[in-house]
Amino acid sequence: MNPLAAPASPVRPRSLRRLLTHGLVTVGLAAGMIAATASRADAASYIIGCFQHYQGGNMAGYPAQIDLWWPGYGWIPVATTTLGVSGCIQLPIPANLSGYYWKMSVNFRLGGGPTSPLYFGTTPYFAYPGPDAYWLGTGIVNCIGCAPQ
Repeated sequence: MNPLAAPASPVRPRSLRRLLTHGLVTVGLAAGMIAATASRADAASYIIGCFQHYQGGNMAGYPAQIDLWWPGYGWIPVATTTLGVSGCIQLPIPANLSGYYWKMSVNFRLGGGPTSPLYFGTTPYFAYPGPDAYWLGTGIVNCIGCAPQ
């Protein structure tokens, strides 16, 4: 069997999303999203990103998505977390998923209804595959349907 050959059946995005979400949750994404301190020899990959409101406000407490680049599908949101008090988050990337590109994004409606204001934004940088730590930058969160201030 050739390990470089294409799989017999393609991976569906929904199955992939479920697999990746379960993998990320098991390493602690759901429990605070803060990586434990470790020495470089045993440290896992991690990413750090922040978000700022387009009018300069802090985005603390708002939801953010963790996106993985999947060839042939593009950026796939695989987990959602809440931004910390500084509007930033640090996330561990498990070793079995460190071979992918990663970024963070914001995409939600405040109030939830179809006419509610839509907030969106992405980090300006992304993480490359490999066992490194990456600063993804500070993304600006824009709004459609927000009242001007």
